[in-house]
Amino acid sequence: MYPKSVMLDYSSKEFYVTQDGYDAIKAVIQQHQLCGKCRQPITQEGDHLLVGKNLGLSCLLQQQPQLTFLGPVATNSDGDITYGYTDAENVVYTSQANHSDEARKDVFSSIQRAGFTVPELYVPFKGDKDNPVHLGRSNWTVYGKLHQSVVVLSYKDTYPTIHIVFLSYKGGQVVELNKRNLAFKQLFARASAIVESTKRGSSYYINGYEQARYGDETLYPIIAQLEAAVWDVQRQFAPVPNTYQQQELPVAQEESQGAEAPLPATEEETPKRG
Repeated sequence: MYPKSVMLDYSSKEFYVTQDGYDAIKAVIQQHQLCGKCRQPITQEGDHLLVGKNLGLSCLLQQQPQLTFLGPVATNSDGDITYGYTDAENVVYTSQANHSDEARKDVFSSIQRAGFTVPELYVPFKGDKDNPVHLGRSNWTVYGKLHQSVVVLSYKDTYPTIHIVFLSYKGGQVVELNKRNLAFKQLFARASAIVESTKRGSSYYINGYEQARYGDETLYPIIAQLEAAVWDVQRQFAPVPNTYQQQELPVAQEESQGAEAPLPATEEETPKRG
């Protein structure tokens, strides 16, 4: 039997106990635990609910007053509960009982809560469709406002090394965004022209900030806004269901000089599952 480790006051005061002993000690701690900030007893609900590492709910909300508490969202194998929060921009934050010092942004959950689909699998250019890349939860960046109907999603990982950018349509599908497609290349050009129009001397003035140069990351929020305007009009004439219907895996496309960018599927075009 592999022993469990318990420390009292200092790491140097470490004790090895059986699993039964560990469970008994854990139960005693839960009965008598205090919030490390206000020193009030931890409770199973209400203001002193344990939402972090020796951190009660009321104290977390005091240090992060911009957040609104949502409730539990998950429980791990040790029984530690993850709690969710949201801010005025509908961005989701999470904290985990016995682990977190504060609530932190959860981009993946924010995207899903706003009604957008996040790809879980991806086939690289000339990749094997039978062996797609699995896309994790923690490597996403969102460009654009979550209340819009279209956002740009960027996924970066170092193992394997991969960087993919998608357009995600609320109530529609997810399409890879790259300059190999002529229509998307033109979309980048329109966004770049908007940024260029802000140039004064050698600087660009974007959203009230002065920049000496810009890259694709500067263009993504503009692209999301441009595409949202088109998508909103499209939905007025061909409304789509709120529930996303599963599409084929995003696959990197070959360069096309005359092809239009794939449009999100409408209700009639979206494949149905039996």
